[in-house]
Amino acid sequence: MMVKLATVVGVVVGVTVAVAETGTVLTSVAVRLRRRTAESVTVGGSVGRQMLMLVLLLLLLLVLMLVLLG
Repeated sequence: MMVKLATVVGVVVGVTVAVAETGTVLTSVAVRLRRRTAESVTVGGSVGRQMLMLVLLLLLLLVLMLVLLG
């Protein structure tokens, strides 16, 4: 049971760090693009980031279910 708990905690921390890093990268890319083009790029960037966060959260839930059931 402790091994499963440690695995779950590790996965949660790893995904949280990955989401934070991805958000930082996407934000810097959006800022660069916004300097070159119109404001509409930023809207697309924020929508893309929300979709990416959603996908990462779904993957996290899938991994947690596999760990707890496996």
